[in-house]
Amino acid sequence: MKVTIITSFPFPNGKATANRVRTFAEQLITNSNIKYVDIVCCSQENNKTYFFDNNIKVINIKSKKVNKNNYLLRGLNELTISIKLWLNAKKTDSEIFLVTIPSILLLFPVIFFRKPKLLSLDIRDAVWTYFQDGMLQNVLQILSKSLFKLSARKVDILSVTNSYEAESVKQITKQEPMVVPNGISQSKFDELISIPILKNSLSSKINITYIGNVGIAQELDVLLDFSIKNKANIHVKIVGDGAITEKLKKRKHDEMIHNLEFFDPVPQEEVVNFIQDADILFAQIGEKYSSAVPTKIFEYIASGKRTLLGLPNGPAKDIFINFKGTKIFNAGNLDSLQVAFDELVCVDLNEGDIKENLEHLNNNYIREKIVKNFIDNFDSSIKKVFKKTC
Repeated sequence: MKVTIITSFPFPNGKATANRVRTFAEQLITNSNIKYVDIVCCSQENNKTYFFDNNIKVINIKSKKVNKNNYLLRGLNELTISIKLWLNAKKTDSEIFLVTIPSILLLFPVIFFRKPKLLSLDIRDAVWTYFQDGMLQNVLQILSKSLFKLSARKVDILSVTNSYEAESVKQITKQEPMVVPNGISQSKFDELISIPILKNSLSSKINITYIGNVGIAQELDVLLDFSIKNKANIHVKIVGDGAITEKLKKRKHDEMIHNLEFFDPVPQEEVVNFIQDADILFAQIGEKYSSAVPTKIFEYIASGKRTLLGLPNGPAKDIFINFKGTKIFNAGNLDSLQVAFDELVCVDLNEGDIKENLEHLNNNYIREKIVKNFIDNFDSSIKKVFKKTC
C-alpha cells in the first residue's frame, strides 16, 4: 500500500514544512500496512523524480519565482502549481493522499478533483487567521475559510499543529482535528546537542544571528533598528531569504548599517556553523501570525545558546516561555526588544539550565514521538476505509 504526500513547498530543503513532511513520511513507512511513500512537491529546480530513501520517492515539479508581495500573481502561480501537484499525485496510483498546507490554494483541487479512498489534510498554518486588516484582507479571509470549509467535507483525517489552530478549525467545520505539534527531529536534536559549546560567556561585541525565512511574518525591520541603536556592541547576521530580503538590504545600504551582514540560505549541514558562532539566536513572528510556532526555535534551544524571541500572545509564547536562557519581547517593539536584550546578556546560562532545556525538548517536542498518535489514527482509518471496499 502506498501513501502520496502533497506539499507546495520544496523537499527536503523546504524549511519547516519539509521537516514535518519528512517526519510523516518516515513514520508512515514504519506502519505494516504502508510499504511506500511518494512525496509530490515543488521548487524552482527542474522537474525530477528520485528516491530520498529506499521506500520514499520524491517527485519535484518546477515552479516559477514570483513576487510574494503581489497577491494576484502569487495566487495565480499557487493555483497553477496546486493543479500540477494534484495531477502528478494522481499518476502515483495511490489510493491514500495526505495534503499538507499552508498554501490555501492547495485545497482547490481537493474540492474539484475526485477524492481518493482516504484523504488526510494537515494544516501547518491556519492562514485565514493572518488576513485581518483592510478590505482586500477581509476578502482573502472569507475566500480562505470557504475553501477550507468545502475541502474539509471530503477529508477523513484532519490534523493541526496546536490548540489555537484546532479551535479555529472547529469554528469553521465543527470537526475535532488531531493536534500534532511541531518540534525537532531526533536526528537534528542529536546533531545539535553534540556541537561543542565553545563559549557561553558573551564577548564585548555580541553576535546576534537570525536564521530562516526573511518574510513579511518575521517583521525583521526591528532587528535593523536594533542594530543601529546598538552599533557599538553588537554584530547582526541574517541568514536566509524571502519576500523582504531586498528591502532590508536596501535599508542596510541606504542607512549604512555596518554591523549587519546578510547571508544566502545555506544547506542544513552548514546551518550549525552559524548557530555555533552565535552568542544569541534571534527569532520573531508578527502579531498577525499569532497561531504560528517557528520550528527553528526548537533547534536554537537544542544548541544550548541564548535565544531572543519576539512573540505575540499565542502558542509559541506559551511554549518557549518555559525554557531557560530565553527572553521574549513584544514583537516589533524596539523598546521591548532592548529591555529583553539587556536582561538576556546578564543571564548565566549554565550546564544545569541547558540540561533542563534538553530534557524538556526530549520529553515533549521530538517529532518522531509526537507523530505516533497520528500514525496510529492513520492506521485505524486505513483499516476502516479499506475494509468497506473489500
